[in-house]
Amino acid sequence: LFMVAHVLYLAAFALRIRRARKPLVNWGLIAALVIVVVAGASLLWPALHRPRIPWLMVGVCTLYLLIIGANFCTIWSYTASQGRWRYLAAAGALAFLFSDWIIGLGSLANVYRPDLNRLIWWCYPIGQGLILLFGEGYRRKK
Repeated sequence: LFMVAHVLYLAAFALRIRRARKPLVNWGLIAALVIVVVAGASLLWPALHRPRIPWLMVGVCTLYLLIIGANFCTIWSYTASQGRWRYLAAAGALAFLFSDWIIGLGSLANVYRPDLNRLIWWCYPIGQGLILLFGEGYRRKK
């Protein structure tokens, strides 16, 4: 269900980019792509160097990373093209990605830290809220 939610976010932001007649490829997409690659490498590298590689988990997490990464890149592309208050949606996407990265640390890199795990419950709802509230952008009543 989380993957479905990411696909829906991706579709919604891609549609907003298209309706605004803005290019998908911009500095926001490129910056997001770098973040996703670094996050993925920081999870997959330790997983592939464990004594017993959890291949099923590596496959599932890689698929999830591709979907959440595409969503993250699309949101950052949109916010880069629209600017202003929409940057808060990009911050939300980063918080969301960070919460999933912490989960990946436990699943793939076998790193479990209670203090990090508590951050999941802060970053996830804050990220979701910022994406939902500011993905459309703040509008002041005239």
